[in-house]
Amino acid sequence: IFQAAKFGTEMQYQHLVFEEFARKIQPNINVFLVPDGFDVTIDPSIVAEFAHVVYRFGHSMLTETIDRFDGNFDADHIGLIEGFLNPIQFENNGGVTGVDADISAGAIIRGMTRQAGNEIDEFVTSALRNNLLGLPLDLATINLARGRDTGVPSLNAARANFYAATDENSLLKPYESWVDFAGHLKHEASIINFIAAYGTHSLITGQTTVEGKRDAALTIITGVSVGGMAVPADAEDFLNASGAYAGGALGGLNNVDLWIGGLAEEIMPFGGMLGSTFNFVFEIQMESLQSGDRFYYLQRLDGLHLFGEMEGNSFAAMIMRNTDARHLPSDVFSTPGLILEVDRTKQYNPGLGESAGADGILVDDPNTGVNEAADNLG
Repeated sequence: IFQAAKFGTEMQYQHLVFEEFARKIQPNINVFLVPDGFDVTIDPSIVAEFAHVVYRFGHSMLTETIDRFDGNFDADHIGLIEGFLNPIQFENNGGVTGVDADISAGAIIRGMTRQAGNEIDEFVTSALRNNLLGLPLDLATINLARGRDTGVPSLNAARANFYAATDENSLLKPYESWVDFAGHLKHEASIINFIAAYGTHSLITGQTTVEGKRDAALTIITGVSVGGMAVPADAEDFLNASGAYAGGALGGLNNVDLWIGGLAEEIMPFGGMLGSTFNFVFEIQMESLQSGDRFYYLQRLDGLHLFGEMEGNSFAAMIMRNTDARHLPSDVFSTPGLILEVDRTKQYNPGLGESAGADGILVDDPNTGVNEAADNLG
């Protein structure tokens, strides 16, 4: 019985991870080809870049709250810090303690499937920057320190390694200058912070405050005096990694940490949710886990009726079987713009149905250009 349960659990987990989660992050993960998918030459070990850097992209997605809705969609949200390491809050809903696990989990699921996470970028919500686990700790700084402590290369050093390993894939070519790096950022204005933090120009290193370093970076970037600082004559050389800044650290660019630099990269067209560097590491790691696993579910279930049952299951269906949550979107890793229920008493959409009374009928949202009330049935 144990082995049968273990078999089913392993297969289902692999199916959901690769089918729904991994390919949501990176759609270009190669398919597993049965029966030739398993490759004995592939090492499926977790690489340091994935464990210590790339897979921590989720820290950027967290918001300040854990949203919860009961079966009537009454809100009982709690703060992110309040929920950390606090199992008592799990069974405390709407001031009622001792709530059954399926009801508590359902409230969290209803909240999570209607709550959009923060964008994957170089910004981290303040709860994780100032009050991690109730202590004055900064998770972003800890991530940077972890990468350095474990010997993970810098962003440009990692890209140089990947560039060589892929026969010079142009998407992984190391950045040649601060100007080049700025052109590949999700938020171009963030180049100010990167230069202020990592730049080696004497105008920057001579400052002793964060504000001073930012003013120095702005002065160099804009060519206009900020905070009374004189525009250096070699500003263009610094930004373009020419003259005295050619080679070496490229004016500090080569010192940018892999975690923060990778998060800041622009999303590639048709490339999923990550920038080019993180995309590469994530894809290679997932493909290695898939093709280097002799127990991968597609190979073990080939030709069995159980395969069809497994493939037909979804994470949403599994959640609904084990909680009181109902009518979840088929893709629980996406947030629907609108959810319509045939039973109007269960009709709820944030910003629309919250003030519509007990019947939950849609009301017009004055912040949009359409009349949502027109979508009501009957």
